[in-house]
Amino acid sequence: MFKKFLLCLFVLPFFIWSIEQQNEGIFFEIYHPDVSLERPVGYVMGTVHLVSPKHADMLKLNDKINAAFERSKYFLPELDSIKDRKEILAENGLEETPLTLNDSVLFEDDLLTRAYAKEKHEVIPMEKISDQLEMLIAFKKEDASSTATIHPEIIELFNYAWKLGYLEFFEEVSKYNLLPELMIKRNLVMANMIDRVAKRASCENETFFAFPGTGHLVGEKNVLQILEKEGYIIKRILK
Repeated sequence: MFKKFLLCLFVLPFFIWSIEQQNEGIFFEIYHPDVSLERPVGYVMGTVHLVSPKHADMLKLNDKINAAFERSKYFLPELDSIKDRKEILAENGLEETPLTLNDSVLFEDDLLTRAYAKEKHEVIPMEKISDQLEMLIAFKKEDASSTATIHPEIIELFNYAWKLGYLEFFEEVSKYNLLPELMIKRNLVMANMIDRVAKRASCENETFFAFPGTGHLVGEKNVLQILEKEGYIIKRILK
């Protein structure tokens, strides 16, 4: 028993190191048979919204994701900016989620900063602020007793799962969604916008890069399933 314990102590650092080096991500190529089965019309990368300082290397992305990002012209975040969201929340008596880890970085903010820095770019939000506002108000009513505090350990758990490309983890988490009907509604809005931009981009021989939260890529009637029903072919890309 003691030998097994020592072995665990020896192996664990190497296991953690392997996770740190992996940076797999949740990444898909999107094809449409009416355009080409050899060249994707665009890409979808799931995010985890919050990145702890410990996992800041996530923001570098891996080579395949970076290449797709750099070759794309159209960038599709959930919202156009964090600033707009804060203003709307304040107007409706809502607040940003309080964090116990103040140095966390918003994944979307980093990606948007990179997108705006590109010489050739167009940012097209997949949702209107009102779409997310509806969700936030509904969540507040559903779970009024909650302090909505996200603990550092939870952020790190999601970061580890993303770096491992552990899609099954996010699939399991989606089963506990408090507002499944509203989630599906938002998924439809996002998928419709992706479809519109994909058609526009393909006409210009360009590609899009969408980055919704990974929760929209798993569970019932998720964004990828909706796109598949519209004739798109989804291909998971691993590092």
